[in-house]
Amino acid sequence: MTNCSTQYLPLLMLLGGGTAQNPVCDLCSMPSDGTILAAADIRHAIVDKGFNPFLKIPVLMGKIMGTDPEIHLQNLKSLLSFDTSDWNICPACMKALADELPPPSSPTGARMSITPVSVTVADAGGTQ
Repeated sequence: MTNCSTQYLPLLMLLGGGTAQNPVCDLCSMPSDGTILAAADIRHAIVDKGFNPFLKIPVLMGKIMGTDPEIHLQNLKSLLSFDTSDWNICPACMKALADELPPPSSPTGARMSITPVSVTVADAGGTQ
């Protein structure tokens, strides 16, 4: 896969999440043992309130330089449409998100793990 074909995937999918021993922020991927937020809170900030982390978080702004932040945002919104896992958010991203978050809800204790899935033409409803 070339850079051209992956440049518009959400950065958290490209850079990968951390581990329990080495946590990273689920928005900017910087090493951090941050605040755990429920996916519903992240969804509220980004989808409902219109927070665009690619325009507000300096680390992300630098990582997407030269590409369209709106495309990254749309891909992130797609991910958020099915994600129910908790998000680890570093202090810098929490500061940027602060005004967009709803009153705190309870994290679920679930962490998302993105695993590549192989789909055949038959699985997708096509013909072989």
